[in-house]
Amino acid sequence: MNLCSEYKKNSFGMKDILTKYSNIDPCDLKRGVPYAVNKMILDISRFPPHLPLGSYKVVLKYFFHTDFNGQMDFYMRLLDKPIDWMKIPPAKRSHGKGH
Repeated sequence: MNLCSEYKKNSFGMKDILTKYSNIDPCDLKRGVPYAVNKMILDISRFPPHLPLGSYKVVLKYFFHTDFNGQMDFYMRLLDKPIDWMKIPPAKRSHGKGH
C-alpha cells in the first residue's frame, strides 16, 4: 500500500485524522523533524465494518526506492464506544518505556 496515495484519497479518514491530531504529512516527511500524534481518537465509522474489536499492531516500513530507511510500530485497541466516552481513563501501557 502506498501511504501517500491513501492519505491523498483520505482513505478511512486518514488525512482528516492526521491533520487534526498530528503534524504528520506522509507525503512530505523530512529527516530531523520531530513528529507527534496527540490524543488521537479514531472515527471507526470510516473503517471497514468487518474490522473486529480487539488489539492490533500496525507496522509501517519506509523505503526510498529499494533502500530501507526506517520502521514505525503502532499498537492500538478497538473498543465499543461507551456512552460517556470522553471520561475514559488513560490506558495503562503494556510495555516498558524503552519500546
